[in-house]
Amino acid sequence: MPTQPPLIAPERPPENAAAPQLEVPPDLQGLAAKLVAVEKYDAALQLYEIALEDHPQDVLATLGKGNTLLFLKRPAEALTTFENALHLDPACALAYEGQALALSQLGRNKEALIAYEAAIQQNPSFAPSYYGKAHVFLLLKRPFAALWTYWRARHL
Repeated sequence: MPTQPPLIAPERPPENAAAPQLEVPPDLQGLAAKLVAVEKYDAALQLYEIALEDHPQDVLATLGKGNTLLFLKRPAEALTTFENALHLDPACALAYEGQALALSQLGRNKEALIAYEAAIQQNPSFAPSYYGKAHVFLLLKRPFAALWTYWRARHL
C-alpha cells in the first residue's frame, strides 16, 4: 500500500498583516447587459456611463450605451453615442448598424441607408444589416429594393 506524503500546513500570515487587496474591476458591461436583458434600461445606462468614465476609449461599452439609449427611445443621444464609437473605431460595423437604427428612428431613412451600406461594407456577412436595410427600403416605398435585400440576407 503506497504511503501518502505528509500534509504540510500552509504558512499563516502574521495576525497584524493586512488582507491582500484584489484589484479586479467589476464587470460593469456584463452586469449592464444582464440589466438590458431584463429591461432595466435606466440602470444599465448608468452602468455603461460609469464604465465609460473609467475607460472612455472602450468601444464595446460605447456600443452598449448606444443600444440602451435606443431601447429607451432616445435616438438622438444614441446617434451621438454611435458616432463617438465610430471615432474610436472607424471600421466598427456594429457602430454603423447602431447609427443606422438611430437614424431610422429619427425618420432620417436616406441617411440610415448610407449607414447600413457602411455596416455591410465593413462586415458583408452580417445578415441583420441587410434586414435593417430592407426595412428602410420598405419605409422609403421601394419594395423591389427591399425584396432584393431580403433575398441577399437569406443567401449569405
